[in-house]
Amino acid sequence: MVSILNKPLMEHTLNHLNNNGLSDIIVTGSNGPHSPLYKDFFNGADGFSNVRYVEENRPRGTAGAVRDLHDHMDGHPFLAISGNCYTGDIDFDDVLDFHREKGAALTIVVKRMRRFSPEGICCKADGMVEDVTRIHSSRERRSHLESVGIYVFSPPALDHIDDHSYFDIKEQLVPALRKAKLPVYAYETTSRCKSLYTVKDYFDLHRTLLHDAGDVLSGAGMTKIADGIWAGENVTISPQAYLLGPVVIGADSVIGRGTQIIGPTVIGERCTLEKGSLVRESIVGNDAVMESSSRTQYCIVDQGLRITAGESFSNKIVVDDIGEEDASLMVSDHMFHGIAAVNPSVLNSQKRPLLPRNR
Repeated sequence: MVSILNKPLMEHTLNHLNNNGLSDIIVTGSNGPHSPLYKDFFNGADGFSNVRYVEENRPRGTAGAVRDLHDHMDGHPFLAISGNCYTGDIDFDDVLDFHREKGAALTIVVKRMRRFSPEGICCKADGMVEDVTRIHSSRERRSHLESVGIYVFSPPALDHIDDHSYFDIKEQLVPALRKAKLPVYAYETTSRCKSLYTVKDYFDLHRTLLHDAGDVLSGAGMTKIADGIWAGENVTISPQAYLLGPVVIGADSVIGRGTQIIGPTVIGERCTLEKGSLVRESIVGNDAVMESSSRTQYCIVDQGLRITAGESFSNKIVVDDIGEEDASLMVSDHMFHGIAAVNPSVLNSQKRPLLPRNR
């Protein structure tokens, strides 16, 4: 339900499935504190009357959740998409055709990464999967291919999923299928689909989309009001505001006099940016308020927050209260934010720079 360009990720996925002619859709979720949110979404979502929502009462894992839907399947191959996957512009017909041509029991959609993936897919030249690897010291066992969270199943694969326990697709089902000599293949895509595991993934996806978001935004009730500037309905922007795209401003937001918005930036719906505030390369959630002369740079601001007058945040995830469940918000990559001068180092009674400089 996380917001991507001011729309829930689930809504992006369902729209893409419908646009690709996939009209029989089942969403499976876990019973828990967020259940009412999911149910309200599907009860109130327009255009998704073809979606069935099924809830599991115990943790089943990615493969177990699919196995529980066995009775809903009609004997044909079907797609399974992880809830954290932004499907982008991937052509599902191409994926399904590949799956059928290979006679695969399971097809894993992968992307080629510049770096070695911590959870890579090792394949033969024809795409047959040999192994799913975790971080390993040997370069021979590391891979540049990474799963994006999209799979195609043939019904026989379901028979190899334990019906009574937690069961994962990559860690348990792939080895089980290989042991049974059922073919598992990897379909490599160059589309902009992406799985979101960390805040960095979320931030990077927005930066990518904002630089080429016209096709996504034009069908979402947004209007291009200037070069690189998109706005929803009933947006008020002062003539004295400064906007440098790419910028997306959600419906019913108010941008005050002397405000600066520097892209790539997303402003949520019903937000207020008061006089002299600044938002630079940030994602601001719905119903947030930036009071006069407040600043956020390279930040993610949670929905409904009020940044008080004169307050400034940089390179932060800004929330109202940090609880134990927010530990997953921590960015996995450590970043050095500039150089802070304190006292010069003194070695052998001579002043030296802390770090060697290029000459």
